[in-house]
Amino acid sequence: MDEFINAIESSDITAIVNIKDDLKLCLKDDRQTPVGRLEITKEIRAAESEYINVNIVANAKIDSLLSSSTIFGKVNRKNFAVVEQTHDEGIEQVVGEFVNKTTTIHTKDDILFVEQRPRKETCQYHITQKILAETGSFVFEALLARVGFHKEIQLPWFDRSNCKKLSQVLYRPLADKVVIALDGSTTTAYGVEKIITRFDDDGKQSEKFTWFSYYSKLGALLEREQQDDTSHSTSSVSDKDFLSPALPFYAIVESIPGEDDNNSENERTRNENQNTAKIDVDTDVQMQSELHRLKNLHKAHHTTYLKQNPVVMEIISDLTQHLLIHKPENPMEEIHNYFSA
Repeated sequence: MDEFINAIESSDITAIVNIKDDLKLCLKDDRQTPVGRLEITKEIRAAESEYINVNIVANAKIDSLLSSSTIFGKVNRKNFAVVEQTHDEGIEQVVGEFVNKTTTIHTKDDILFVEQRPRKETCQYHITQKILAETGSFVFEALLARVGFHKEIQLPWFDRSNCKKLSQVLYRPLADKVVIALDGSTTTAYGVEKIITRFDDDGKQSEKFTWFSYYSKLGALLEREQQDDTSHSTSSVSDKDFLSPALPFYAIVESIPGEDDNNSENERTRNENQNTAKIDVDTDVQMQSELHRLKNLHKAHHTTYLKQNPVVMEIISDLTQHLLIHKPENPMEEIHNYFSA
């Protein structure tokens, strides 16, 4: 964490704050039809201010249900820990019931105070570490993508669904990928995996949630989605029982935002930061763990595909017999001719 914080420059903070993220919310089974919107804005009200103000607004309509979420918070400018945050969320039927919940948190003298309404539940923690929450997380993720990182970062997390027990958030880099906006425009994006782990009263892991987010090289959020199962998570298969159903929304930009290529210095800095550690893939434990995970993931996908398409095994068997019988001097050319026949 300290290594990453030290790599952040004031210009990175300024750039992230000046970006307004505006994404459409689509249902996962219909990724081309927006049903809502996600907007994230940041502000530093004075140049010498120690805080960043963050405002997150999301709303969607599915059939007769209207859902809305508004989060306003103030986070520490240096470590993005929550200072104060108010989260209003509601679900309303077009005709009928309305459900609303408000969660308010603030810190004072190493104490985190929590209040939830309308149930009027309150609690407080004595905090020894800086705690991340939704508002700080979006700033932190954008900087992870902009500056670059290669190691896992784990921090305490405030979870409004279980306000009496702190959770844990883990960030990992994802492979770059091409993001396709709703209008068809594309760009290569930098990925950040975010895993939130909840714990029960005995301190045992109870639930796990995973998000994949992709950002532009300057730190604009382009795509975000909660994952459904362990096939998209860095957790082990044994953790599957702890995973909870994913939200039905897929967030994607309508169009890839323009980027100022004059900020090529940022790309250089990002690459330098990623290469600083000069990782030895053969000895680095995290890299070996990731390699093992990816091998098992691909093996599982291939096994599933072969089970779903048994004709492939028949083709492979026929081809193998053909090669063993004819023993061609150039097997690759023979394979090409075999499938061209």
